[in-house]
Amino acid sequence: MKVTPWKIVVSGLLLLHLAAVIAPPFSAATATPTSVSPLAATMMETLRPYIDVFFLDHGYAFFAPNPGPSHLVQYRLTFDDGRDPLEQRFPDHSREWPRLLYHRHFMLAEQLNDEFTAEPPGEPPPDLPDQARRDWQRDNDLWRVRYERYQRRKKAFERHLLARYGAAGIELNRVEHQLPAIVDVMNGRVRLSDETLYEVQSETLPPPPAGPPFFSQDVPPGGPYAGGPGPTGPFPPNAGSPHAGPPAWSPILPETQPESQPELLSIPSAVPPGPPAEVLGPPRADAALETVSP
Repeated sequence: MKVTPWKIVVSGLLLLHLAAVIAPPFSAATATPTSVSPLAATMMETLRPYIDVFFLDHGYAFFAPNPGPSHLVQYRLTFDDGRDPLEQRFPDHSREWPRLLYHRHFMLAEQLNDEFTAEPPGEPPPDLPDQARRDWQRDNDLWRVRYERYQRRKKAFERHLLARYGAAGIELNRVEHQLPAIVDVMNGRVRLSDETLYEVQSETLPPPPAGPPFFSQDVPPGGPYAGGPGPTGPFPPNAGSPHAGPPAWSPILPETQPESQPELLSIPSAVPPGPPAEVLGPPRADAALETVSP
């Protein structure tokens, strides 16, 4: 079979696309809470422009049986020529048609939310040991890189909308569309499009818990939150990355008991009560296999 230049070019493009399809799940499969495969990291960094253009790093997951909330982008445009401010969201099936265009806007909104990264803190917590301070600085530098990448993507959205509508100013927010309770939908008490289900997402981290912080014995006291990418990581570098998994940080609060325990429902047993314990006689050697002591 004769090898022509066209066959070489087409084969190269096919190999490029195949590598771009494999790289995101390979990166996710080889990642740990503190590190990532060097080969996977090199592939992702090399193929990142191609992957982003065709959005090949979306999550390979199923919506059922427990679908989560969806995300939208909400923006408010102001004008210098006397026009009233314009407030819209995307995706919006009434404006984005055909369906493929709506799906593209849906993916853009989800991608922006997935890459959300809050601004990192400026200074490390005081009184950190030298090694812990170096770990903190390393994690903080990585966090800042991801924060700047999220900001560049968000500002690209803003520039596009300003140019498209000829606006002078814009306020852009991420919105989470929560799912209503099944019972409420079945009884007609709430619709899927009810405005109370839409919540504007904050661009900052939640404040530290009030009072003295409590840390697990495995995490040295490096700040009001425990967890993060390293043993003393201050906060997660990216709370919503499709490759980072669930957030690794959370405030560890002391265990508290509620003032009053809720009264449990008394459910009658179908088995009649047995004789008192003293009637049963001494326990047998195999009693542990049949009963469980409280």
